[in-house]
Amino acid sequence: MEKTQDSIGSGFLYIKLPKPQFYMREEGNVDQLFGELINIRGIHAQLGMNESTVRALRKKFNDGTPISVEKKREILEAAGYKMKQEERWGK
Repeated sequence: MEKTQDSIGSGFLYIKLPKPQFYMREEGNVDQLFGELINIRGIHAQLGMNESTVRALRKKFNDGTPISVEKKREILEAAGYKMKQEERWGK
């Protein structure tokens, strides 16, 4: 962190903080992680996505409108998540 003094000379010190990070659980299922991620304010910047796209996805998710699993996975991958275990099926 770098301390700087303002140009007016008021004596206040300003600290340049590092870029904000989002904090979420380390593991979970696709729906849990996507729900937490998409509801973080300003997440579009960290994901490199358009703000209106994220807003629309957030509204869909919160309203219960289906979002494809592929789209959820794509967004989680953009946030740095990796699939740890493939889906398991059985009968």
